[in-house]
Amino acid sequence: MLKFKLLSLVSFLLAICLLGAAPLANTPVRIVQPDGAELDILASGDEFHNWLHDADNYSIVQNEAGYYVYARQDGETVAPTDLVVGRDLPAQRGIQPGINLSGRLIAEKYERLAEMRDYSNARSPHTGPFNNLVVFIKFADDPDFTTPISVYDQMFNSPNSNSMRRYFDDASYGQLDVDSSFYPQPTGETILCYTDIYNRNYYRVYSPSNPEGYSGDSQRTQREHQLLLRAVNYVASMVPTDLAIDGDNDGYVDNTCFIIKGSPEGWAELLWPHRWVLYTVNAMIHGKRVWDFNFQLETSALSSGASVLSHEMFHSLGAPDLYRYNDNTITPIGIWDLMASNSNPPQHMSVWMKYNYGQWLDSVPDITSSGTYTLYPVASSASNNIYRIPAWRSGEYYVLEYRKPSANYDHTLPATGLLVYRLNTQASGNAQGPPDELYLYRPHGTNTTTNGVLNMAGFSAQCGRAEISEATVPSGFMSNNAPGGLNLFDIGVAGDSITFKIKVSEIQLTYPHGGETWFSGTSKTLAWKAKSLTGSVTLEYSSDGGSSWTNLSNSASNNGFYIWSNIPQMDSEQMHVRITQNSNGQTDSNTYPFTILSEMAVPEGTWPPDGATNIPTNPLLNWTAVPGATSYQLHVSDTPDYISYIVDELDWETNTYQLNYLEPYVTYYWRVCSMSEVGVGPFCETMSFTTGNISEIPEAPALIYPAHMATNLPIDIEFSWLAMPLAESYILHISQSPYFVDPEFAIENISGTTQLVEGLNFGTLYYWRVGSANVAGESNFSQINRFTTMYVVAGEDHLNPVLINNLEQNFPNPFNPSTTISLSLKDPAAELSVLIYNIKGQVVRNLYQGTPGKQRLNLIWDGKDDQGGFVGSGIYHYRMRSGDYVQTRKMILMK
Repeated sequence: MLKFKLLSLVSFLLAICLLGAAPLANTPVRIVQPDGAELDILASGDEFHNWLHDADNYSIVQNEAGYYVYARQDGETVAPTDLVVGRDLPAQRGIQPGINLSGRLIAEKYERLAEMRDYSNARSPHTGPFNNLVVFIKFADDPDFTTPISVYDQMFNSPNSNSMRRYFDDASYGQLDVDSSFYPQPTGETILCYTDIYNRNYYRVYSPSNPEGYSGDSQRTQREHQLLLRAVNYVASMVPTDLAIDGDNDGYVDNTCFIIKGSPEGWAELLWPHRWVLYTVNAMIHGKRVWDFNFQLETSALSSGASVLSHEMFHSLGAPDLYRYNDNTITPIGIWDLMASNSNPPQHMSVWMKYNYGQWLDSVPDITSSGTYTLYPVASSASNNIYRIPAWRSGEYYVLEYRKPSANYDHTLPATGLLVYRLNTQASGNAQGPPDELYLYRPHGTNTTTNGVLNMAGFSAQCGRAEISEATVPSGFMSNNAPGGLNLFDIGVAGDSITFKIKVSEIQLTYPHGGETWFSGTSKTLAWKAKSLTGSVTLEYSSDGGSSWTNLSNSASNNGFYIWSNIPQMDSEQMHVRITQNSNGQTDSNTYPFTILSEMAVPEGTWPPDGATNIPTNPLLNWTAVPGATSYQLHVSDTPDYISYIVDELDWETNTYQLNYLEPYVTYYWRVCSMSEVGVGPFCETMSFTTGNISEIPEAPALIYPAHMATNLPIDIEFSWLAMPLAESYILHISQSPYFVDPEFAIENISGTTQLVEGLNFGTLYYWRVGSANVAGESNFSQINRFTTMYVVAGEDHLNPVLINNLEQNFPNPFNPSTTISLSLKDPAAELSVLIYNIKGQVVRNLYQGTPGKQRLNLIWDGKDDQGGFVGSGIYHYRMRSGDYVQTRKMILMK
């Protein structure tokens, strides 16, 4: 049977690494065409909406004849094309990748299947011994399971490696012990299974190519539940009567996991991993009803292991998904929670999920007063691992937890630090129910529609993100983008624990925030945000760090800003502003002190020291930073009276400046002054220094001749390149290897920019490069140029070269996106064709057809087919035919 692999081994392994529990991403799927060809493609999505595609994200559907073909957009839906997967290239018809149903139709599917997301009907126990029954099923036309049972036993039960049992023991802080047993009971390493009475097609959606498939939700439910009922009835007597399958004694089996032979299927609703309840049938084992179940597919379970098992099991405990089903404008939680996007080993769920759905915490402490608080890591501490802070908006809170890798789990997280969530108890949830929408604050996530950098969500002193407040970006904005009043600062080092400070108030000063420098006589606008911008406020300032206060206004309007005009004369680095709401006494002041100065200081040069000698020819000038300076003016000259300038820099923003290309053993002079909102200050005293020998390595030169891709060159060539500043000599390398291993010519200490090289070989491809050098060292080499010398016919005078037919290796190879194919012709009047073939021998591009009329050609292939579409990565062949001469070479396109 023909086996055509769309995925290389690397792509396959990458797909496994990207696999998540729900939704799945790039999970391998084996399909079989009606002609017997087997294809490895991909499936992505979740139990409510999923699709098939190839490694380049071109969507795949089945046509009426049962062939898997590439899909095209057809209004709001998708339709098959005549491009058969494994035979045709979708780009040749202008097919776009990522074809899918419209957002409206996808939303309809989620709404239609909403009953599957009613996790409130979960009856699985949350603590104590928990027996999970694992039942293997194959359809009538499926082969037997071949994986040893020990693989599944490790995945479900191992106490010392990545398993679902170990995961829930860690996640529940030792309160839930999930033990799985397998049915039918295996024989040695051999998995036994229930074989259903129907073929796999019976559990697929009806289509003209699958007339035995199901139609509609009712028939889908009926077929699935009847299948599981038959499987339960088959294994019921095999379950030991003394096995405690109802840990909480509520009359229901703790949980049942059905593992179905095969892989998930795109555009499917039944054959995809999911959790549900067996509510339409009365499936019983020893008087206990089978209710909560996890439906797993063999390949996805083996690929993601404990990850997909734990995700679906947490559904059985009542937990919802935390990824968005329809609106993917932002990713609310992502990699930080098991119920959003899984890694393997799986990461922990958030402490809020542990409390609200796992029921493994008795309560969540609220922070209602300002102070210093400490949290311990979620993965290793069963207490002091969560705080909740009421926000200014009713029904919304901030939730804090500390994530740090543990020995077992959470070590796949992208960062360590304090996580700050927004909890909205009135929203319909991240996945349209149940309530409790969670959102994780992250850099550049400035509002509810800007995604930001979720992987950098952790706050800590180490990462330099030690604060989130109404004065920072992002702020603690609410679900309607209004201010929420979060004022979290001085977040400490992420160690065994993490400490932070909180200010709790119904008003928050946002400017000044701390660290600013103002000048006496100027005017500044004080700014604040408040839970309610009504009534009036009292404004005060302190110049001694808050020991005493001076009144600015007793009855300023509570409108969010106040202009402090003509700031009085003072010099203080301990300035504070305090705002108080007159109606309720709520107050706030800037978190860190700011500075007010009566005049601007003069900068002082710090390096090179005045009068210093033997200074490098590329010194980094330094001067003292002046408080309140918005920029600096810098002068550098080789005369003490600054008749001319080497540097005249205006509005330079930092207090350092890099000089380059100074002359050796020359005295230079420099001075700097400050610029600010109050004007330009005086220059500092002139500083001087004298350089020593050259300290800068020159740059690599640009190559002139031979030009890149030059052909038919003589065997004696005068190479040339551009002169470079500071270069005292040059190094020339010529090699037949692009890696310059043992180059044929390695000429050093070239004083000029040309070098004659004699005695190159006829008909040879060469590569050349040049480097610069001086007393400070050698530069990197230049870019590499390629050239080919002329050909000669054996036995003829080498002084009269004659070209022969020859097809050269393309360059570069591998390539992306284009490559050059060079060839020579013995008879330029002969008809010439250059064709490009894929690995199946199909012509993808007629690169040249005609009579060239010259003996050398350089043809460029831009990676497109004859229809103008880009071809995929892979191996291609190019063939030259001139008269009776034919030559073929291989090349690799790597994207």
